[in-house]
Amino acid sequence: YFPWERLHPTKKKIYVSFGSQIYHQPLRFNRLIQALDDGMHQLILSVGPLLGSASLQELPQDAIAVSYTPQLALLPHVDLFVTHGGANSVMEALSVGVPILIDPICNDQVHQAHFITQAGVGKVLLLEQVSPEEIRATLEYMLASKSLEERVQEIQESYRVNGAEIAAQEIINKG
Repeated sequence: YFPWERLHPTKKKIYVSFGSQIYHQPLRFNRLIQALDDGMHQLILSVGPLLGSASLQELPQDAIAVSYTPQLALLPHVDLFVTHGGANSVMEALSVGVPILIDPICNDQVHQAHFITQAGVGKVLLLEQVSPEEIRATLEYMLASKSLEERVQEIQESYRVNGAEIAAQEIINKG
């Protein structure tokens, strides 16, 4: 169950998920909670079994923390996605036009971080190594950036192209 009715109609919504396998990131979640305890944004956290644990700080009043989010359904309703940078999460966010802040933890995530910065659709920030003020400044910059928004929309458009069909047609035409 996701509390859709709690999504704030006017505040910028920042969704945070570190995936289904490496979700146990209390320090990262707590840095974001500290950074966004300003009442200006709505924080949506997918925290897995950390929900209700003493590992998480007290949440801002309108923050939403759940053990599981229906990510594909939620992403079109948020303004920014903070993630570990797994390939599925990156592609899901870009396919609906959501900019990404990646804090890579392991595996392919460093590569995804490189690709999103090179494509101009997000930023990389190591949440455990920066202050809550630096986190807030980065997120506010990203939320206000028109060039980031435009670039994310361009990439979103590219997801609407059927690349397999185009490739097949090219092969047929050259055959």
